[in-house]
Amino acid sequence: MRPFPPFRLLAGLLAFVFIGGCAAPLKVVPFGPDITPPRTIAVLPLDNQTNSVPGSLYVREVMHNNLRRKGYVATPLPDVDRILSDQLGISLGGQVTEADIRHIGETLGVDAVLTGTLQKFGTVLALYSEVEATFAMYETRSGSKIWAYHGYAKQDTALAQHNQNAVTLSADLVASMIQRGRGKPLQSVVQEYYRRLFDKMPNGSESPERGAYAD
Repeated sequence: MRPFPPFRLLAGLLAFVFIGGCAAPLKVVPFGPDITPPRTIAVLPLDNQTNSVPGSLYVREVMHNNLRRKGYVATPLPDVDRILSDQLGISLGGQVTEADIRHIGETLGVDAVLTGTLQKFGTVLALYSEVEATFAMYETRSGSKIWAYHGYAKQDTALAQHNQNAVTLSADLVASMIQRGRGKPLQSVVQEYYRRLFDKMPNGSESPERGAYAD
């Protein structure tokens, strides 16, 4: 029997740990004493400061898909986009200002809204992938910011660098590997970013679900 290549064994172990981590319940984090936890919430379009439109859409979708696990009831994204466009003339995250938040929340009929800015999303010189984004939660009733998070996640694309004789991957090949498959660009580094974010996000008033991470 041929020995199992060490780098494949390591990759398998990392995948096992990662999958197990995704299935674990998210940490319960309380709001401050003067804040009533929202129940209903809407994720607004992100202010995309990168060149990746698919990346911005994906990061927003992952946030939306996991909010129930933190005790929120999230308005479906197509409904959010339709109401914003038809009633408020908003189609891009960059059009949203803090002065608009209260009116947006009331129009959407939610207790709170989440805004986001995507600062970095991509692969650098075929060496590593990175995601940097900022999110803020605003209470509709007051228009006040009740939570904010800025995070950065980075992962080497170094499967080909497991020894000194590894073949260097071209940028086009790495990009192809990262982008393929059901519209989930930079999937693993986005998951890493959200693992950290959800450890810090306070819980909503709905009973949180204990299902697996939705990517």
